[in-house]
Amino acid sequence: MTPRSGQSREAPAYRIDAARTDFIRTWRVSRALPSAGKLEGLAYPLAPLDLTERIFTGHFCDLHKDLFNCAPDDVFVYMACRIVCPEAMKLDICLGYDGPVKLWVDGQEKFHDPNGTNPATIDSVAIRHEASAGIHEVMIALGSNHGKAWGLFLRLKRPDVPNTAHCLVYPAVPTRLSLGGEQGCSARVQGDSVFLSNGYLAAEIPLRMATIRSIRNKITNQTFALNGDQTGFAAAVDGGETVAWSAGADAPGDFSAQTAEGPDAASVVFTARAGTLSIAVSYEIRREHFWLERRLAVEGGAHRLDFDRLVYGRLDVSGSHARILELGKFDCPRLLT
Repeated sequence: MTPRSGQSREAPAYRIDAARTDFIRTWRVSRALPSAGKLEGLAYPLAPLDLTERIFTGHFCDLHKDLFNCAPDDVFVYMACRIVCPEAMKLDICLGYDGPVKLWVDGQEKFHDPNGTNPATIDSVAIRHEASAGIHEVMIALGSNHGKAWGLFLRLKRPDVPNTAHCLVYPAVPTRLSLGGEQGCSARVQGDSVFLSNGYLAAEIPLRMATIRSIRNKITNQTFALNGDQTGFAAAVDGGETVAWSAGADAPGDFSAQTAEGPDAASVVFTARAGTLSIAVSYEIRREHFWLERRLAVEGGAHRLDFDRLVYGRLDVSGSHARILELGKFDCPRLLT
């Protein structure tokens, strides 16, 4: 496929050499365009589009802070990327989305869901495509659903190629339990970060992010950087205006931080405000635990809050490959009211 005029010839293309690609983060994105409803009548754009390259920091291509910050109006955007197939192959185009969506490959419509809605889930559909060798264009139109949509996930899989994982496996229970259990807990401010630690691990939490930057495993003496960790929410106040708030590297803020420590536990609480709402992000580490507990608390006083979206954390470890853990089996999120 040869890009038409008005579309970048230098935009990076994703080469498909393995059983699946990473999540696609580099896109060419249009401006917010007037509503096309549920996209039923939207055809592949024949006229050149004004697309701007955009690199998203996480697996989820998040548009809600800018292009989709439009409620109660409705808009849609085009998103395009290129893929390189070194040979003819079967592909599953794995898409997750939370608004009306339509997808084309090389100008041919392959998928349309007029009723896409929250939440976006990874690989919610797998669109089968027979790809020839060469460069191909994937074009997506995503509707904002009157400001309720946030964005999408996209990656590609080869269904007929085995997905072999190469990894290091550590014991579930460290053999040096006595060493870790004998040490107490601490919460110390050093430079621009708070460090929570016990005998097993130490976590760095920057004061302006209120999210985790890195974890050091004291048993294996390894440090893991967490890219793009975030927490946040979107909630309608008294059934009216929606307040969206997030914390992380992409949304640094002015937080008040208070630490506490003792022999059995250490903690830090970050507090902030969003309009009439009081927000607290707290972390606690206990002497006998191999993990860190995070809590997000939102207090609206006399106001009623209807939560539309909750992000309680994201894990993206440098140098790792994604492994999908089924929600409710490998973690235990709790919503307390």
